[in-house]
Amino acid sequence: MVDADVPESVPVTPDAVLQRCSDISRDLGESMAGTACQTPGVLLLEHAGPWPLEALACLPHHTRSVLENACQQATLLPALIRRHLAAPGSVYQPMLIMWVPDEGGMLAGRRLEAQDDLEDIDLVESAELLRDGEIPGGWQQLPYLIAVCAHGRRDACCAELGRELAGALLVHEPQLVWEVSALGPQRFGAGALALPQGVMYGRLGPQDAAGLVEATRANQLLVANMRGRHGQTPATQAAEIEVRTTSGCTDNDQVILLDELTIPVDPARERTVTEWEVGGSPWTVVVDRLPDPLPPRMLSCHATTPEQSEAFSVVSVHHGQPGSSQQEWDERHGAGHLGEPDPTVLAEVEGLRPGRAIDLACGTGRHAVWLAEHGWQVDAVDFSVTAVETLRGYAREKGLSIAAEIADLTEWSPTRPSYDLIVISFVHLPALFQRALKWLAPQGRIVLVGHAQRNLSEGVGGPTDPRMLHDPVALAAMATGARLRVLQATEKERQTDDGIAIDAVLVATKPATLDQPVVTGPQ
Repeated sequence: MVDADVPESVPVTPDAVLQRCSDISRDLGESMAGTACQTPGVLLLEHAGPWPLEALACLPHHTRSVLENACQQATLLPALIRRHLAAPGSVYQPMLIMWVPDEGGMLAGRRLEAQDDLEDIDLVESAELLRDGEIPGGWQQLPYLIAVCAHGRRDACCAELGRELAGALLVHEPQLVWEVSALGPQRFGAGALALPQGVMYGRLGPQDAAGLVEATRANQLLVANMRGRHGQTPATQAAEIEVRTTSGCTDNDQVILLDELTIPVDPARERTVTEWEVGGSPWTVVVDRLPDPLPPRMLSCHATTPEQSEAFSVVSVHHGQPGSSQQEWDERHGAGHLGEPDPTVLAEVEGLRPGRAIDLACGTGRHAVWLAEHGWQVDAVDFSVTAVETLRGYAREKGLSIAAEIADLTEWSPTRPSYDLIVISFVHLPALFQRALKWLAPQGRIVLVGHAQRNLSEGVGGPTDPRMLHDPVALAAMATGARLRVLQATEKERQTDDGIAIDAVLVATKPATLDQPVVTGPQ
């Protein structure tokens, strides 16, 4: 049965009903991840009766203007709410509800004598107080609510699926369930917004009503039905769903966003790196925003032109500090093979007069061994116990001068004052390079080889986190800032079994005296 709100100008045929936008979306396997509204807060005004296509158009002009202006200043999404099956023209004191995501989610409401009372309430100040964790005067904190999309004139799916869900929810929670006008895409019906969690759900049915009420009361989330969290970017919404799915954490408060970084990879792709704390443990999720892989389609029941949306692809999920799992590195180095020295590193150190060298993140020692065999006194550091023990055994067997140490390079500092040669080969810790610049002796040389940022879009292999990749120009800037002379700062292509990898190369030397010129620029 189609809601009476559907306007006469948009006829609903049997075929149209069978091809609801929600059916099309589900049949195509469209992901819901990243489809919640990005506005960091909502303002809900009770208005019984039918809502027009633009819901706020049913309000008196002045009331609508006050509401929209305040929401623009306070970055709130305005919407209308009503009780399920509320009779048009009912005499009542309309409810005004405000939610902001700050302070873990603040939800407050107040009764109005009439909708005209809006002009006497400073909505902007009220939003600021809520964001500071304070309940404004005249407002009362609400425990929670569930707002079900049921805007028939906006989308037939809202009318059919939303009202069915709202009716089922009322059996379990008669006081805190509302119907709400459109809150973003409607093709994932039935949709519902749970507050104060700020989580938008989709593809809910009457069978989910009891679970949704129970979860919302307990501050838990239905991860399988999550579209995203209001106020987050779409990519971060997708990342939260992934980290919750992978970790199994449904507690709303136990997953905390720590940081996010978005960079363009190529004209059609954007990458977002998100860092999370899940139950006190660090997680990193990398997500790409891509062109919609699905064919053009009607994105709502009342759409007139087929369109496409956007899609998100999870690139990687990492539990623990990036690259810091000792077990992972021990397993990687378990075979005990030294491997061949990197040709680029060899080209930069061959012919140098031996002195004191350090190989950072040495692994099993492919560079440390070569240097020791050619007369260098070598220190070598790595996080992997297996790798360092392999190197120590080889050095003892061959009588090589290598002092190998097990340490976390994100925290380690040398006991020696300086080195004549510093080798950093495929260590994707940019902060380590900046610290290592201070360890170089006068006339010493630093050689860095690692995956370039351009490798992300044009090469193969390497980290998926763009923060862990190298930019030769940025490396050169750091080197010159440390009073080094840059001999080479470039990119080099390297053939691998999987294709061409693109490496960043930085070679710099420290002048013997500070009055020597230091800047030569990248080559």
